[in-house]
Amino acid sequence: MARLLPMSATMMLPGSRRRSTRARKIPSEFPARAAIAVLILAAASLVALVVSVAGAGGSDARRSPALVGSGSLEQASLKEPGSTSRAVFKHSVIPGGVFTPEELQSALAQDAVAAAHYRNLNTSAVRTETVKQDRLAYVSYRKDDQIYWTRNKVRLKQGETILTDGASEVRARCGNCISETPGFPVAEVEPEAAELDRLVDAPPVQYDPSLSAAIRDALESALFGW
Repeated sequence: MARLLPMSATMMLPGSRRRSTRARKIPSEFPARAAIAVLILAAASLVALVVSVAGAGGSDARRSPALVGSGSLEQASLKEPGSTSRAVFKHSVIPGGVFTPEELQSALAQDAVAAAHYRNLNTSAVRTETVKQDRLAYVSYRKDDQIYWTRNKVRLKQGETILTDGASEVRARCGNCISETPGFPVAEVEPEAAELDRLVDAPPVQYDPSLSAAIRDALESALFGW
């Protein structure tokens, strides 16, 4: 009778080594494909960014926020004086702000609500100044085309730009009026100080489904050779 030889504990069944080797083996071309995939992702991200910025900038380039009509709060992106694209704060009397006497005059000429609010302002005497140190003051704000005043003082920060005719002061970033004494009317429910510092929300980014499909196909082809 044939004797059964003891099987070594380390002996592997036929074909098992081959399967293990195949499982661990990484195609030599995989690193190159992965590098290509990374480049595709980077390029796609750049394209998406350019499209997004171009879409947002195209609408802003056709207008100056300082000239936006009453009742409209437009989203912009920059804060530099003289720019046609600026940050727009919630409850701005003049959306986009006014940083020069000329901008203020132009805005008041096209915005009836703001013009009525500043009817006593001597526009021919307006000059630009900066806040010398942090101080507290009452400010006006705009809500649903109505002008209200804050019950409590808010902080104006050192270095902030303001416009003044020597008697009245205008906060450049939003066109809101500044006063050392309480103003009227006041709203039953007024926004918190943090709300006055909040920017108008940016419009959602529009994604192109065809672009997403093209990116997916390119990645699959680069990684798997499909």
